[in-house]
Amino acid sequence: MWWVFFRCVKILLGSVIIGLIIQQDASAWSMKAQPRHQLSEVRSTNTLSCPGTFSTITLRGSSGQVEACVMGDNTKIASYYSSNGNVLYGVSFPHESTYYPLDVCRDIWGCVYSEEKDTFVGLSMGDDLLKSGVIYRNFVQHLKKTVVNDATYFSISDASRPYLIVDFEDKILNVESVTVSHNGEWVLVELKGYGVLRIEVQTLQVRRITTKSVAYVSPNDRRAEMAITDDGNTVATMGLGRSIMLYNTNDS
Repeated sequence: MWWVFFRCVKILLGSVIIGLIIQQDASAWSMKAQPRHQLSEVRSTNTLSCPGTFSTITLRGSSGQVEACVMGDNTKIASYYSSNGNVLYGVSFPHESTYYPLDVCRDIWGCVYSEEKDTFVGLSMGDDLLKSGVIYRNFVQHLKKTVVNDATYFSISDASRPYLIVDFEDKILNVESVTVSHNGEWVLVELKGYGVLRIEVQTLQVRRITTKSVAYVSPNDRRAEMAITDDGNTVATMGLGRSIMLYNTNDS
């Protein structure tokens, strides 16, 4: 939707030190620290990555259940596959046992949510087949409820302020995968051919953690999985044909 592009506060990315962007010197990296949060559950029956937990959920207005990746403990966001193979999202509020349809990240697996700071990182596919990334603060607070023929669903309201991930020329960058810290204060973004960026959600300060990125061959290749500790200092990444890499960022 075009209103997003005009209402957003843009995150400027690049390879030089300008404004909020700090490119990390390789000499500041260390691989001694261990991350406190696991990358995802390891399940032999499900090959999808999940920053939360795989659970069986019930959809509002449906007697059936689906297996979903559930993020959050009280207010929960779930991603799942429909019966026709489309990726869908749902939201469940405290003291409710069912999920309402959530109109975000249409047919894209990998959008992530942190309940602690109500931070949501979304992905969307453009006409040029590039995936763009956007960060929402106070995500659930700004959801809009719509009722059509007794069916209820939620979508992003005009009151939200998305932060688009673009370069200095306002060009949308090709985002391959994203994740958010458990406390919702840090976001990791993998850019195709550029590496991994760390974004502080409150200040929007950006730092490149590594120049290494996964060499994707097919659109169906598994996306990189990433994790970051709540203090933002330790980052773990892994991907297709790569071992787990640990980075300890030195902000001093």
